[in-house]
Amino acid sequence: MSSPYGQPPQPYGQPQPYAQPPQYGQQPYPQQQAYGQPQYGQAPYGQPAPYGQQPYGYGMAGYGPGAGKPGNYLGWAIGCIFLFWPLAIPAIINATKVDPAWQYGQYLEAQERSEKAKMFCMIATGLGVVVWLVNIIIIASL
Repeated sequence: MSSPYGQPPQPYGQPQPYAQPPQYGQQPYPQQQAYGQPQYGQAPYGQPAPYGQQPYGYGMAGYGPGAGKPGNYLGWAIGCIFLFWPLAIPAIINATKVDPAWQYGQYLEAQERSEKAKMFCMIATGLGVVVWLVNIIIIASL
């Protein structure tokens, strides 16, 4: 039986040699990216992706970490409260769910939430402007 470094075991009473550093080209532990994230093209725990496939979520046109985080439109959604609050509420709800979905790696959901928040903001802005103009015209005609 040999030690983990390829040296024969020493009998009792004999001094043990110091552990030798790994030889050139050997790594003592598998290397991963910061915070335990698997490297691109590998499944977790350093295993290669099965059958040469890319990890889930990569290679999708317009989505993923390389495409950039979609906007959450939270400021616009909060501003819509003063224009048309019934549609501002779902805009705020969708806007606040964009960042957590992106951070958890759910890129498609983050994109969908961003698009829904933008849609509710656009409709709320359009209806709000119309309602405010109608109110101004009614008040001015009195």
